[in-house]
Amino acid sequence: MAGYPDGVVPVRHFAGREQAQVTLGREETDGTVLALLATAGASPLEDLACGEALSAVLLTATRWGVASDPISQPLEVPATRAELRRAILGGEGEPQLLLRLGWASISADPVPRTGRRPVDETIRSLDAPWEPPAHR
Repeated sequence: MAGYPDGVVPVRHFAGREQAQVTLGREETDGTVLALLATAGASPLEDLACGEALSAVLLTATRWGVASDPISQPLEVPATRAELRRAILGGEGEPQLLLRLGWASISADPVPRTGRRPVDETIRSLDAPWEPPAHR
């Protein structure tokens, strides 16, 4: 990216206001990495495959205690998407999503878990088991 040394990209802090943050200088890094999820092309099936891959990455990151931050906004800009396709993918494939991954520093307080609504507010019980429609 123009204006920043290799590997240094301005990003938000993980956990926002919920955790004390270390202030970084202009050319310092917090040790996170950016990964680019991409597919061979741009079809609904490939979009679905990217979503499945993202799910697997996020679940694995959670299991390993790695913080994750999906970033889609840069890919909504056609010029940025084209530059990522050229610079990272060698002109082949379709950039789908940037994903920032990293660990909190050893001395940091634990990152609060993301809030969840109670199950009874999100899943409705049925009186009888659901029957799938008959195939024609």
